[in-house]
Amino acid sequence: MAPVQLVHFSDILCVWAYAGQTILDKIVAKVGNDVSIDFHFCSAFADTEAKITEQWKGRGGFQGYGKHVRDVANQFENLPIHHDTWTTTRPSSSASPRVHQSDRAC
Repeated sequence: MAPVQLVHFSDILCVWAYAGQTILDKIVAKVGNDVSIDFHFCSAFADTEAKITEQWKGRGGFQGYGKHVRDVANQFENLPIHHDTWTTTRPSSSASPRVHQSDRAC
């Protein structure tokens, strides 16, 4: 029988993607070769300053968002989030850097 095909979209800065990855890992551990996963990266946090400032205005900004991320992570088993994440440590983007053709090594 052909493996079940899953399509997985993820952003390294998204707490829901982080939680989803742990669930996906459990599925793979349980069914192994009976599942085939097609991974895709999407940059939901391409500009964190603009996104958090706008969407968390009136809800505590980066401090409020950091608390939200920790609260979400606490709903899942083994989903550690450092207490400085989004409060003191603020990644600027999850977007991949653009590499100019002349900067590539031969």
